[in-house]
Order: sequence, then C-alpha cells, then structure tokens
Amino acid sequence: MITIDSLSDLLGAFVDSQNKVLDAMDIKHPTTIGSMYEGLSRDVLQSAIFKGIDLRVITNSFIKGCDREFDVMIVEGDGEEIPYTNRFKYPANQVLVVVQVKKTLYGNDLKDSFANLQFIVDQYENVKPEPWMNKLFVDSLRGICGKTPESYVKNELSLYEDTVSQSLRSESRLPLRIVWGHNGFVSEHALRESFVKFLSENMSTADKQIKGFGPNNFPNLIICNDYTIIKMDGMPFVAPLDNDGWWTFLATTHYNKMLFLLESLWTRLSYKYSLSQDIFGEDLQKEPATVFLRLRYKREEGAEGWEFDYWPATDKQLNDNYEVEEWMPVEIDKAQLSVLRVMEKRGAINWADDQELHDFVIREGYASIEDFVNIFCDTRLVCCEGKYLKYLTDECVCVCCGDKWYAADNKDNRLRNWVLKHGLKKRGIQ
Repeated sequence: MITIDSLSDLLGAFVDSQNKVLDAMDIKHPTTIGSMYEGLSRDVLQSAIFKGIDLRVITNSFIKGCDREFDVMIVEGDGEEIPYTNRFKYPANQVLVVVQVKKTLYGNDLKDSFANLQFIVDQYENVKPEPWMNKLFVDSLRGICGKTPESYVKNELSLYEDTVSQSLRSESRLPLRIVWGHNGFVSEHALRESFVKFLSENMSTADKQIKGFGPNNFPNLIICNDYTIIKMDGMPFVAPLDNDGWWTFLATTHYNKMLFLLESLWTRLSYKYSLSQDIFGEDLQKEPATVFLRLRYKREEGAEGWEFDYWPATDKQLNDNYEVEEWMPVEIDKAQLSVLRVMEKRGAINWADDQELHDFVIREGYASIEDFVNIFCDTRLVCCEGKYLKYLTDECVCVCCGDKWYAADNKDNRLRNWVLKHGLKKRGIQ
C-alpha cells in the first residue's frame, strides 16, 4: 500500500526532475510558460487523489459567482463546461482545493497570488456545512483551543478562544488553498522576510482600515522552491493557544514540501470520504517547522481586530531546524490516571464540588484542585467546562511503560502504532 511518506518522496523527485526539464525549455511566451507549470501541478495533484472517488483536477476554471480564474482546482462531480473551451464553472460546495501556480515566486508574485485567493472566503459565507466539516471544526477546536463544541455553543469561551473558534468554523467550510511557486526565493529566511514586508504594508491603523487580512484570508500552504509556509489551523497542523491568547498561526519549514501538501490534502479527503487512517502510515514523526507569525484578537479604545507578532529567525536557526522528532503520547501522573479511570465510568466529573477529589489531589502533591485542573487540561486529554472536567478525546488510551504512564487519543491509530513499535501494552480508557 502506498503511504504518505513513500508517495511524497516519489512526487518530490518527480517535481524536481520536471522543473529542470521545464526550466531548460526555450519558451519566452508567458501564457505558454504558465500553462507548462500549471500542467505539472495538475499532474502532481492527479497522482495524489484516490481512485474510486469522483474527483477531477481541472485548470483555468472558475467558482460560480467569482470572477477570478483559478489555475488548478480539485473538484467533485460534474460542473458547467464553458462552451468551446476546456474550462469549467463549479459551485462552491463542489470545490475542494484551489491552487495558484507560479513558475517563479518572488515578492510581487507572492502579493498577486495572495490577492487571487484572498476573498474566496466570500464565496463560502452561505455554504451549508456538511457533517464532515463539522467534525473537522470540532477536532481543530479541541487541538487549538482545548475546548469541546459544547463550550462553543454555550458561549463559554474567552475572547481569544471565541475569535479563534469563529475562524476555525469558517475555515472548515473553505477549500484548501495553496500558492505553489516552483522556483523563487533561495532561502526560507528570504521567503519569511518578503511575506512579513507584504503584511506590514497592509496592516490596518486607527485612520485606515484594510480588509482581507484575517486568518481565513490566508492560504493554507505557500510553497516556494523547497520552502513552505504552513497555516497552523488544526487541519491538520496544530499550534495551541498559549495562556496569553497568542496563536502560532503560521510556521515555516524547508522539510519535504510534498509531505505537507499531501498531508493537507489527504486530511480533507479522509474527513470527507472516511478514508482509512492507514494512508498516513505509522504517523510517528513530527516534521520540523519554525514559528513564523503569531496572532491574537484585540479590542482597544473602540477598535478591534487581529494583531500580529513576527517571530524572527536567522538563516542559521532556520537551516539548523531539520531534525525529525518522534511523536510521543503525553506523560501522565498517577493522579491524572486515576481521574481518567473514574471518568471512564462516570463521564464528566464535577471537580469543583467533589471534596474527595480535592483531598486526593492534595495528597498526590498538587497545591490545590485548581492547580490540578489547570495542569491536567494542559495535556489536551480533558478540558474544563464550568465545574466539570470532560474528555477532549474520542478514544483515550493509556499505556504503561516501565514505571511511567502515557495517554493519547487513538482515533487515528497513532498511539496503537507507537505501542506496536515499542512493544508495549495498552490499556484503553473511554
């Protein structure tokens, strides 16, 4: 069976070899050059979708209601063919992926590509969310905000959690949006600096409001040469909110661009078509990426909006961040293990009014029940909703390794694979 690792290596080698072929062509006509690289991108995406699903990869086509032409799209089912052309119009709810392709991506090309994808969000305001989109939203909300959908529905979120959750809700309905420059910036650092410069020129002030730079206006991936900017929206790449409400919104990497493209695409397809998680292989590696931009919602003196925080990194820091780490489940202590066992039987626990639980966690070395709850919620296994501790997982599994205990959500079989790799025994909870 072809897995994400093997296919990403094959497609990466294919793209590199074909880029050399196209670069060597003595073609000066801009439209023909664009068609060559759009065709290469189309063929790569065609190789990345699964047989038996009614998906098509089309070029130079349109989303109904939008005047912009998009270079490459992955669509579902039949669309409206534009007479005497090989182009189509598709309703928004049938468009799964939109790609803007550039032979060479530098500053002005980056701005143009961003602008071309920037307002796709407007075409999806009235799209009715499908069940798989709701599941995608719920999982991203858990990973980034550490909250359940009940907190969202009951308006029990902080300002920071609420604004991020609204963005995630919209994001789950949007197609995957990719900017793909086959050549361009010669370093990860140069790509970061150019993008930050572009954003800094388009930041709103008290006197001037500039639309189109909220989280949903950003592409999910910007690929340039061997470098990738990744949106950490939990679909699938996750960066939790910190205690001050900052969200690591974008990260960059120079590691295997095709792996990030496939993981983004296949995650959407796996939710929509209930594909086996085996397509992701063991999924026991954490690919290297460096924090790029953080954001946080801010209200001040009658104004509100997103504030950005650029995370600077030198060439050396970026180049040195190339090591793949092994994924690990979270380590839990005996008190957390005991509470998980109780939750397995009872479900949610009223931590605020349970004096027996208060006394137990103090005996186990915690300063207070609040201290225990805060630390336990940081594991992302559980969350606090008012007086109650609730599961954040679909399938919480605990594993004993020597004298230590670990736990994780095994819905994607990642913990199972980790257990098999290390020859351990697992004990299921929930």
